[in-house]
Amino acid sequence: MWSAYIGTRGRDVRLERELEVELERSSQIADPGLVAAPSSPSRDAANREQMVLVANALSQLPKDYREVLILRHLEGLSFPEVAKRMGRTLSSVDKLWVRTLARLRRVLGVMS
Repeated sequence: MWSAYIGTRGRDVRLERELEVELERSSQIADPGLVAAPSSPSRDAANREQMVLVANALSQLPKDYREVLILRHLEGLSFPEVAKRMGRTLSSVDKLWVRTLARLRRVLGVMS
């Protein structure tokens, strides 16, 4: 039974926190009403570029990865709620979340 998990990594909460900060920052960029600092043309261009990078990264993720990310982060559902919505076990959603974060980090080129 345990042999299926040989070579896999456990859940890294630091990874989740770092990505949550990045996703929150991209959410603030996506909604200019949430950004407190005054904007400049160069800042606007940088924000648009970052939004494009995040959108491209999300488009490269498999459908299940995008779905778990949207349900968990954007819709703010708990893991049990995500599992129910996706028709999966809590354990499989937890593992899918970890794989999703790892893949998103690689796609975005975020260093550990």
